[in-house]
Amino acid sequence: MAGVATTGKRVTAPTAPAGSLLSGVSRCGLCGGPIVLAGSRQRTRCYGCGRRVNRGTTVCGNTLLASAPAIDRHFLEAVEATVFTDEARRYVFERAREMLAAANDGAADDQKRLREEIRRLEASIDALLGAIEAGQARQAPEALLSRLVEREAEKKAAEARLREVTALANVSELELRRDEQELARRMHDLQGELTSDVPGARTVLSRLLEGPVTFEPDLEARTYVIRATLTPGRVMEYTSPTGFPHHSALMFQ
Repeated sequence: MAGVATTGKRVTAPTAPAGSLLSGVSRCGLCGGPIVLAGSRQRTRCYGCGRRVNRGTTVCGNTLLASAPAIDRHFLEAVEATVFTDEARRYVFERAREMLAAANDGAADDQKRLREEIRRLEASIDALLGAIEAGQARQAPEALLSRLVEREAEKKAAEARLREVTALANVSELELRRDEQELARRMHDLQGELTSDVPGARTVLSRLLEGPVTFEPDLEARTYVIRATLTPGRVMEYTSPTGFPHHSALMFQ
């Protein structure tokens, strides 16, 4: 991506980065300061280091200004080429199957453990109720009631977890294929949002980005190297509650 040469005049960042894709989510690779829109409204809006723009080169030596529309366009193209591909879709689907298989392998043990825990809690609840009704316990009734409430809450949580484990273990191949189709539909919708307008694209990026976008200036070549880490799994809701830990490094000039 070609850089834009700086002028000798100080420029100020606008108060509201209207139409800007990456301002607010990007950092300067030299000083860590924010990347902002800079330049007058009579010229192409440019990305530059906010610290350098507002406080000068004594704070940051990144004097590079580069066309914001060009960077936004190339960034979106790179995101599409990284995330919304057949390979990326296959990865998500295969990872989902692996997670379900692992969950199913441990489902029987989890179900047994949870049922034993529920029986233990039920016995404890029965004992507490008996002590309260008999009125012969050494502890004050208030303490017994407090313990009873705690045990009932623990039982409720264990029962809820048992339902989750049982439902996960009963996921059929047909349901899995339906979920794959739903994931494909969501990815298609996200791709549409990414290319629709700037607000829509910013919303998608907020779900995909893992940390800030980094603008690393090559002052000699007058260009930026843009680095970002994308996490496609952030937007994928699946039957497994653990999510998708896959990360994709994104870099372009």
